[in-house]
Amino acid sequence: MGNKHKRSIRRDADALSLIMPYIGDLPLSKVHLGTIQPFINDRLASGVSGGTVNRDLSSVKTILKRASDTWRDDPSFR
Repeated sequence: MGNKHKRSIRRDADALSLIMPYIGDLPLSKVHLGTIQPFINDRLASGVSGGTVNRDLSSVKTILKRASDTWRDDPSFR
């Protein structure tokens, strides 16, 4: 399943680059609201709107969901 058709792929990449310093070294099982909260707090403190933070999190959620459900046992992603 590709994402080349997805218009927001650039936005997803930007959101990932923003959150990676917060969760990039964590195993997938340790990524949860508690570990993402510092990202949320910092984004809001930087002056972005709650809607922007929600869009960032939506992008990240989609990718994390695929990582845990779809790609988990796929050897091509190791």
